[in-house]
Amino acid sequence: MRSPSEYLKKTEPEVIEKETDQSSSIPYNFILQIPAASSLLSHEQRNIYGFDIDTVLLSDPQARIVLEAKIRQNELILRSDRQAVTAALIDAIINHLGPNPSKLAMEQLAKNLVQKYPKLGDSRRDGNGWEMWFLHSAHAKAATGFLEERLKSQRRKLTSRKETRNISTLQDLTLNWNSEEEDENPEPDEKLMEFLRQNKKEDVKETMLETVFQRRSLIRASKSFDQFQSLIVKMLRLFDVEGMIIQDFNMRHPQIALILYERWPKVSNLLLEYAEASGVMYNKKLDIEKHRYDLTSDDIQLLGFCLLPFVLPSCGRKLPEDNTVVSGHENRKTRNGDSAGKNRKNMTTVKTSDLSALRSLILFKSTSTHVSEVLSENKRLAPFILGVGSQKNLEFSNFFVIYFKTCIPCGPSFLKALDTCFKFFTVFNHPYPIESFDHWHFTVHGVAGKPISSNLMPPVVQALLGQIMPKL
Repeated sequence: MRSPSEYLKKTEPEVIEKETDQSSSIPYNFILQIPAASSLLSHEQRNIYGFDIDTVLLSDPQARIVLEAKIRQNELILRSDRQAVTAALIDAIINHLGPNPSKLAMEQLAKNLVQKYPKLGDSRRDGNGWEMWFLHSAHAKAATGFLEERLKSQRRKLTSRKETRNISTLQDLTLNWNSEEEDENPEPDEKLMEFLRQNKKEDVKETMLETVFQRRSLIRASKSFDQFQSLIVKMLRLFDVEGMIIQDFNMRHPQIALILYERWPKVSNLLLEYAEASGVMYNKKLDIEKHRYDLTSDDIQLLGFCLLPFVLPSCGRKLPEDNTVVSGHENRKTRNGDSAGKNRKNMTTVKTSDLSALRSLILFKSTSTHVSEVLSENKRLAPFILGVGSQKNLEFSNFFVIYFKTCIPCGPSFLKALDTCFKFFTVFNHPYPIESFDHWHFTVHGVAGKPISSNLMPPVVQALLGQIMPKL
């Protein structure tokens, strides 16, 4: 069989002669209807974006350092490194395709980038996690990813238009979180619930074990955030607080009961290394006098958590002006008493500082502070960790998990407090605080691997996970 090019060579003179001499009904542009060999290639085979990635990156001084030094030496890819690569590629895209390239071109660029340089992606994911660079999903209002965000920024400079930031999804399917996906909600037995309210400690152990999923049904049935919070407070006050959260999590997820104990010591070491490579020094950011070579394993576990807001800066988020919407729960009352749907267009941007994000994660108080003082002053809607002791020397006598007016003692172990707080968010399905939304996503959905259903994972979180998790 002849190739398309051979066919063109042999038929072109004949077609032209027929058209010229005989004035037949065959159109002159008949040969244009025969596909050229290059057009037979698929989108994956053709270079849609129009340039060579290596040439573009190596011609940019900052991106060249990332390729020739950091990637070759298997060093951590920092935020500044990723920004240099993104800037060079988007400049090239705009030069070749203008400020509005096609979705196929952006997607192909993202795939080819992590294929050439897996270090810029996430080796745990199919396709090396190319979605963090560009993703256009039917579940999101607009495309997202590092390339898209940079393109939007450059487009705003060119057109002075404002674009909203969207975030991409990420799921970790390697761990067994099946209980979260179950739709079965057993009807609570009111007699058993009343028995739990009237009895404590040893008398209710067996009944607590029997009612784990019944209590989950109660939580899932709450229709507003106010009702949801009221239910949690009642459970914490009436049931065995210290044992309920840990027990319920372990019953629902027995295979990952110790997931943070297994992973966090390694993750915290890498976070401290990442912070130092980024120029974020813990002693300056956290006002700590203890030297690096004096840090114990427990110290590093605490520092890794405290440094999260500085290596993973909080981002501004759009919230309805007249509605309180947090995660899956929302207060449907508005100032005018109307339904929540009428004022969806009135949005306000919420942005917090790194220090505010840190305080929503953990609060340090001196040894002379009584926990009751913290409880009386607390107005936060989400749980956080309280450390009592010396912050400068990293010497703490006790850690607590604080929720509203309830205190859960965790002893002198920070890791126990972190594990308890993490399991609190999971057992009660409590919304993350806006100030540390990204940081709890990193811990719960990244380190612990909880699957994401409707929530969206910010690309900056996925990028940090891509640098940290493959090294565990």
